[in-house]
Amino acid sequence: MRSGKTNFFLKLFRILGWIVASILAIFLIIVLVIRIPAVQLKLTRKAVAYLEKKIGTKVSLESIRISFPKDIVLEGIYLEDQKGDTLLYAGKFSINTDLWALTRNEIQLNDVSLER
Repeated sequence: MRSGKTNFFLKLFRILGWIVASILAIFLIIVLVIRIPAVQLKLTRKAVAYLEKKIGTKVSLESIRISFPKDIVLEGIYLEDQKGDTLLYAGKFSINTDLWALTRNEIQLNDVSLER
């Protein structure tokens, strides 16, 4: 009787171990894929299209770099106002944030820097 319970718990722990390992592997793959330049280019295009649609003006962005777990860098960001005047141009806009806080629907900015 005792070996049946032991056998059951061993199988349960193996299954739980595989589930946890699979979740960690998927997360690691996502982190690595986001660091690929082609993926970051696609993210840049999606971000520009979203912002242009949202604010109804011209937006350009040279690149987005996301370094887990904390940094987001926007390079060559340009925004126009509704009249076509330059609202913002920044050579480099860096944000040091807690990306884990986004999973809790929170935005936490630790450091923001603006160059050029």
